[in-house]
Amino acid sequence: MEDHQLFQGVWVLLSHEYRGEKLHEEAIRLRLARLFLVGQRYTLKWQEKVVRDDQFRIDPATSPRQFDLVHVFEDGHEWVVPGIYRLEGNLLSICLGMDRPTAFLTRPDLDRSLAVYRREDSLSLPDDRRSP
Repeated sequence: MEDHQLFQGVWVLLSHEYRGEKLHEEAIRLRLARLFLVGQRYTLKWQEKVVRDDQFRIDPATSPRQFDLVHVFEDGHEWVVPGIYRLEGNLLSICLGMDRPTAFLTRPDLDRSLAVYRREDSLSLPDDRRSP
């Protein structure tokens, strides 16, 4: 199965770091953040409120595998945040930065975020939670 197909579904945020600092630990413990990956759509919900609704592109042929978060403006202009990803079973790690990261790490001197998600639901299952 191709990576793009494996991405599809609902993912629960397990950990999030920015510049080496762990973020949102209480919300993560309560499982309040969910990422919906549907087609090319990237929708992040925080306590049922959409906080990010963008597109994503992946390139599994690169090493490390590339992940781009893409915001498309009304005029068609794109703002791309480059990143990398790792997909291992039901775990998805995404590292984003102003420049494309080469490793899955953050530290104070790097403007990077690293999020790790666990698959909650597959899009093949009939379930209203899948809908962003």
